[in-house]
Amino acid sequence: MNWIHYLVEANLYMAAFYALYLIFLRGETHYQLNRAYLLGTNLLAFLIPFVQLGILKPAVQISTQISVGSLSDYSAAIAPSGTAGVAATEPWAMDDYILLIYGLVAIVLLISLCIRVYLLMALLKKGSVTKSHDYNLIELHQGSVAFSFFNNLFIDDRLASSQTILYHEQVHIRQKHSWDIIYLEIVKIINWFNPVVYLMIASMKEVHEFIADEATAGLENNNDSYTDFLISNAYGITQNSLTNSFFNKNLLKRRITMLYQKKSGDAAKLKYLLALPLICGLLCLSTLAFTTKTYAWVIAPHQVDATSKATNSIATKHKTNLQQHDENTQPVGLQGNVNYTIDPSRYNENELKEIRKNLHKQGYAMDFREENNVANGKLLTITLSTPPQSAWQRKAEATFRVADMKDLNIVVGADADNRQLFVHSAPKADTQSTDETTKTIKTTGPALSPSISDDKVQADTEKVFKAAQVVPQFPGGIPALTKFVQTNVRYPKEDHDNKVQGRAYIQFVVEQDGSLDNFRIIRAPSEAMGKEAMRVMASSPKWAPGTQNGKPVRVEFTMPINFSLSNDGPNAPFNINILPPPPPAAPVKQDGNNFHLLPPPPVKEVEANANTVYTAVEIQPEFPGGEAGFAKFLQKTIRYPATAKQNRIQGKVYVQFVVEKDGSITDIKVIREPGSGTGDEAVRVMKLSPKWIPGKLNGQPVRVQFTLPIDFSLGY
Repeated sequence: MNWIHYLVEANLYMAAFYALYLIFLRGETHYQLNRAYLLGTNLLAFLIPFVQLGILKPAVQISTQISVGSLSDYSAAIAPSGTAGVAATEPWAMDDYILLIYGLVAIVLLISLCIRVYLLMALLKKGSVTKSHDYNLIELHQGSVAFSFFNNLFIDDRLASSQTILYHEQVHIRQKHSWDIIYLEIVKIINWFNPVVYLMIASMKEVHEFIADEATAGLENNNDSYTDFLISNAYGITQNSLTNSFFNKNLLKRRITMLYQKKSGDAAKLKYLLALPLICGLLCLSTLAFTTKTYAWVIAPHQVDATSKATNSIATKHKTNLQQHDENTQPVGLQGNVNYTIDPSRYNENELKEIRKNLHKQGYAMDFREENNVANGKLLTITLSTPPQSAWQRKAEATFRVADMKDLNIVVGADADNRQLFVHSAPKADTQSTDETTKTIKTTGPALSPSISDDKVQADTEKVFKAAQVVPQFPGGIPALTKFVQTNVRYPKEDHDNKVQGRAYIQFVVEQDGSLDNFRIIRAPSEAMGKEAMRVMASSPKWAPGTQNGKPVRVEFTMPINFSLSNDGPNAPFNINILPPPPPAAPVKQDGNNFHLLPPPPVKEVEANANTVYTAVEIQPEFPGGEAGFAKFLQKTIRYPATAKQNRIQGKVYVQFVVEKDGSITDIKVIREPGSGTGDEAVRVMKLSPKWIPGKLNGQPVRVQFTLPIDFSLGY
């Protein structure tokens, strides 16, 4: 609720300025300075909250980590394939009720202001109008009235001959006092809850009358006769609160007192300089007392030297938070490779506890949490981590919406050889038997693909599979494939010179004998990059073929190869990263500005439908500029909510949205959030996102549903 925090802060400053006026300045006869003070400090009260002094601001280190993993990692927490998804109606929070009440009162006051202005303008038609060179004289036939509004002077026809009243009102018109009243009325609409605003309006009208009285009494050069005139005409009618009325019984005593008040000397003007230390104090208050606000501009912020940690940094990380490690260090207490498959439609708490027990014996810590959410139904969160004493630290976490998991399994496992943990979803086999789905399957070896029952599956020597029980593998595994690509790929010179970066998606078929065939470029930043990636993969040695039911089969692969430059110089070094298709097997690393991410998982053969929303596709949607571009976009737009900072709220916000066929983002909603405005901020940022590169299925753009975890963390 930044807007409430801002209004509260601004009104506190307004009260401080007005208190100084009442104590030191109200009794002075420098009326024009009083008028300027009331208007100027009122405006300053609204501006000071936007300013903080960097020299006083504590150097808080905050990092907002954005998880941008594979689409398969999050497919469990999104709507079923073929549905567009409709955001659930959120129950009203206290913030909503406060906003409703505030808005209703403000609207009523605005309507009241418009009605009062309309009634004043309607009086122009009820009286006789005489135009002068600088004002309009409107003679009315309704009681003793005399007031001005902008350049209109309204007066009873029986008082029109009184030069004293006419001159008094002309002072209001010449000095444009009506503008002051309208401005303060608008301030009152915005700050109707603050009693100081009403007192300030009364003080401004008081000052207006002092100014007019001083000028009129000076014209007659006799305070006594003007005072007698005020008393004898004290019972006229005050027409409207927006006007400067000559007849104001409430101010009569004060007006007479100020007429006989000893004129303030020049030394009294020094009192107005008291506003300067007050302004400085309020700036300090804005900096030190309201440290968590996000709407302020910091003047002279702290300079972080090279040895300090960068503040307000946003890093793009994989959700498993894989860290750099010493390859020569052996893991402690972590026993090999494990892989557990859970059927969300049939699991029970005892099964999860049994898996947790087995993982604990093998050196891994697993935890799970079930929640029943009104908007999203049953949610299952699974966390897998290594113990603190391990030589390598990892953590993987995912939240699954059980209702959406009819065609998906949950895979929990670890690859100790490559120091990886994973918690993700994987498609169920179409032919999986009923008995098989009720089991919790434990396998050994790296978890590179979802478990598929072999009960009624026959290998087809001609069919090209998009998913197989055992996926093809480059000889030596992913590290060897990475080395092979990095050794053989040559960054196209023209693209290097023009700083062209991005992913080239190459599709090919791994034949039954392990050879690669049927190459084609799915997408590439440039034609040269696509051809270079295809040239290198065509020179690849034979792979270990994929198998189905124990027999080698032809398997189609779509492999992204990432071309990235380390800096923007003319001789910028470059890096070539491969992003192999198996869902969670490959680690995600960050080297400078270069990121290795996982590609989309293998998907079942399916025909693209114009209106279907897919949860898994061959080519997943991509932010323009890739992960580096998305990180840069977030760094410019995301702001840690003030309430969340103040209350030390941290955690992941799961934002779900649909990437349309034209790349636009629609149906944005929050699946889960830690609260305190983090969800609203994530939605706000995604609404500002430019169009993405759409996902593709069978070479055609399709609608793809995406769930993006945004990790808000405070690094104090």
